[in-house]
Amino acid sequence: MSAAAEKTVRDDQSGEALAEATGLEYLKASSVSVDPRALSLLEREDCKRLRAIPLAAGSGGALVAVSAPSEERFAAIRELTGEQTRFVLISDGTLDALLSSRMFADTSAASAALSARAATEIGRAHV
Repeated sequence: MSAAAEKTVRDDQSGEALAEATGLEYLKASSVSVDPRALSLLEREDCKRLRAIPLAAGSGGALVAVSAPSEERFAAIRELTGEQTRFVLISDGTLDALLSSRMFADTSAASAALSARAATEIGRAHV
């Protein structure tokens, strides 16, 4: 197993343990999908400051991914996205890859949803 693959496995194991402890769902990089419409919920700078990525938005509220859950972070995000906002966990590497991806640098890149394969590639590139 390559060093990058080993780090991904460790990140996933840590994320799954944290998810179990907090009662939140953990998404592996290969399962992350970003609806470009959700990106309008948080400004790029807010995403970076709060270390959060909106994944989906609907009538039931937003779904936002974080790598380090805390009540303070949840409250700050809900202040911007609404009280109905729900949260899932992703690894630091996946979050960093998403924050640095073109979907934030170029709004035209947000015209198509980030596929699970692309999320996996992003996660591997930053591990």
